[in-house]
Parts: sequence; structure tokens; C-alpha cells
Amino acid sequence: MARGILWIVLAGCSSHPPSAAQFMNMKNKSFGFGSGGTLRTGNLYDGKCNNYDHNDYFCVEEARDLDLAFFYRIHYGVFGLSLENFTPNLHAGFLSQYVGLQGWAWTGMGAVEERYGRGGSFYGGVMLIEELPITEKFRIGASEHISRNVYKVDENLGGISFWSADAFGEYGVGAYVSFWGASLEYRYGREIGKSNNRFYFTLNYVFGLKEKTPEEKQRRRELKSALNRYEVLRSELNVRKEKVKWLIRTKENQGSVTEEEIEEEKRQLQELKNAVEQQRMIVQRMKWNLSN
Repeated sequence: MARGILWIVLAGCSSHPPSAAQFMNMKNKSFGFGSGGTLRTGNLYDGKCNNYDHNDYFCVEEARDLDLAFFYRIHYGVFGLSLENFTPNLHAGFLSQYVGLQGWAWTGMGAVEERYGRGGSFYGGVMLIEELPITEKFRIGASEHISRNVYKVDENLGGISFWSADAFGEYGVGAYVSFWGASLEYRYGREIGKSNNRFYFTLNYVFGLKEKTPEEKQRRRELKSALNRYEVLRSELNVRKEKVKWLIRTKENQGSVTEEEIEEEKRQLQELKNAVEQQRMIVQRMKWNLSN
């Protein structure tokens, strides 16, 4: 019963190597959400299953899929969860300026293999990535991977049809271009132990919360201090304006206020106005520098 529910939830039953560019696009982010799609061609399993001597097995390795991923980065480590046509993968890896190492894995599939005694239900892999930044926003990269992939199997046993899964090993290489979080990627895969070749074309985009550098954090602290200073000066300016108005009214009502006192307060009021305007320009400049 539990197993049947698992296959309903994981109706996609498809797992192939994830995007290298998507992983490397986490370089400047704390959190990231990626979405995209993959077109796959070559010697896909589509029809009678070659791995098993049973006419009632029908293999369906999908030629396209939708990819969704959520990543979290802390220092040089990246962790996350992705979905390929609803099939999950857990991710963990290392990420630096020029090199990334991405691993992914899950368990719970491989029902056909288990009955034939050819392995367990684990699938996943590891990928080494090398990246060269051309500019701050435009990058190119290459990847090498080895993996255990999964595709769907329609089992018609005893006249009853239900979805299962099968797996195969693969190694391969890839290349990509990435600009401002969007990437276009090509990958070649060779099935281990067979002459089957696969070709992947992936387009995706990663957006998320940008990580604050130590310099940016310092600039934000300085901006906060400048804003506080600006608010203090504005409050002092309002108090000074009221004082000048009070002095003028007192003198008009024959109070003990001299013209010299009023002029001195007006002079100080003008100096305070200039200070407020200068601080406002400082705040604006700091905001502009922080956003560029």
C-alpha cells in the first residue's frame, strides 16, 4: 500500500544529471530557486525494455522534463532539493569561484531491478564543474559527471498495469553559458556497459536572495548611521524654526527680545538648513552606491 502511494506521488519516475550552471549560479546567493526544462534525445528507452526478458515491460524514458530546485548556500557548501517531473533529488556540494562539486541522490525506486536481483533502489550521482567568469555577469563552464539514472517502466503483469522504474549508469561531459542567472547548457551522456548515447539541452534560470558581502554589510551600516544623523538634524531644524517664530512673536508683542537675538537665531537656523541638505545628499549618494 505504502509503495503504491509512493509511485502515485512520484509519477514522474525520471532522474537524470541536474544542471551544472544552475548549481554554479548559487555563487552569489544565500537562497535560490531555479526553474527550467530539458530536452533529451539519443538512445532513449522507448518501447520494449532491453534489460529484461519479459514482453509485458514497456519502458518510457521521457524526452523532456520540467526542473524545479531550491538551494541554500552557507560559506562554500550548497544544499537543496530538486524535482525532475515530480521525482525528488537531495543535493549537497562544494562551490568556489572557479570549481564546483555537486552530488545528488534519492532512494525508493528500482522495483524492476529488485525483482531481478540487479541492485537496490538508490539513484543519484556526482558532477565536477569548472567555470570561467568572462565578466561579473557572463560566465562559461564545463562539467563531467557519473550517475545512476531512472526512467519509467509500465509493468503489465497478469493483465494489471502499473508504473514502476528502472535505472542505468551513465558518464558524460557538458558545457554551458550563463548570463545574469539564466543559462543554456549542453550535455552528452554515455550509458555504462552499453553503446547508448544521450544528448541533453537545458535552459533554466535561478533567482533568489543575493548574499551580502562584508563590504556591502559595512556600507549598509554606514547608510543606517547616516539616516539616523539626517533624522536628528531634521528634528533639530524643526525645533530651531519654532524658536525663531517664538522670538519674532515675542518681539512683536513688546517682549524682552532684541533684534540681535533674532538675527543670531536666524543665522543658526540657516546653518542647520545647510547641514540638513548636505546630509540628505550624503544619504542619497550612499543609497545610489549601494544599489550599483
